Amino acid sequence: MVIIKDFLKNNSGLLDSLMRLIWKNAVIMVSVLMVILYRLQVINFVNREESAVIIFDVGQGDAILIQSDDTFGLVDGGPDGRIIYKLENYLHPWERDLRLVVLTHPHKDHMEGLFDVLERFEVQTVWVNAVEYPSPEWEYFLSADELIQVEHLTATYIGRCKVVVLNPIKRKFADETGSIDGGGLVGGGEKDLIIKSFDGNINNDSIVLGGKCLESKTAYGEFDFLLMGDAEVEIEEALIHEFPSLHTSVLKAGHHCSDTSNSYKFLSRVGPGIAVCSIGADNKFGHPSPEAIENFENLGIGYFVTSVSGDVAVEL
Repeated sequence: MVIIKDFLKNNSGLLDSLMRLIWKNAVIMVSVLMVILYRLQVINFVNREESAVIIFDVGQGDAILIQSDDTFGLVDGGPDGRIIYKLENYLHPWERDLRLVVLTHPHKDHMEGLFDVLERFEVQTVWVNAVEYPSPEWEYFLSADELIQVEHLTATYIGRCKVVVLNPIKRKFADETGSIDGGGLVGGGEKDLIIKSFDGNINNDSIVLGGKCLESKTAYGEFDFLLMGDAEVEIEEALIHEFPSLHTSVLKAGHHCSDTSNSYKFLSRVGPGIAVCSIGADNKFGHPSPEAIENFENLGIGYFVTSVSGDVAVEL
């Protein structure tokens, strides 16, 4: 009701025209109203006065929207073009700007939808970890202009939310030469910054992001949300070693809640109030794993599974 009321209030001129159409052609009027009502069917629509993180239900993949002060960032794009439908349901038709897009790692279930996003939205900055990975889609993605190679603790703001890169923690160049400063440009066909994998497991090359939107979160390693990409237990261990006080309120659980992530040790140290498993229904991988769910339950962590709950929006 609030959404509809605000829409009517802010578009009185449009509605006057529509009312005149009623008398001219009732069939056309009904069709127009159906389109408007369709656009108002926003799932988990969140208060624009609040910062929020929205984990989209995009099937077996990841796509997360960060919202703050009418500024938006997108982390991963899911396995196909449905991310466009999701974004258009959450954003107003005139909102076509994304302050930041992050591709956590070059697996298709995180990357594929971003090709459509980059075509249809105005994207200010794209963060990547330009890891060595044999994929024509990845090579094509890296040919885009003005991609930013992230470093440990690379940071930016999305509205009031400070977003910080926690992983990659360390890296090696593919040619074992040179050095790199945080925030270097890649893309445009340049391949001189291709980087060796952390340990040969591309999941562990995932960009892990911590986000702080509330002024109360002041301690080093204390976050409102933690987005783990597909990082597995090796990165979990590295993170709690690097950040002894690592804590988050909201956890986008690693690797679709598989048994290679979400260890009891990590979860007990990080202590999320809410964890979200981004998965597709009846997926062939058996996600979420019984081990991850058992760890959530034993630690009293509330959890949501997108294939059951749909989009999960958390106001911060």
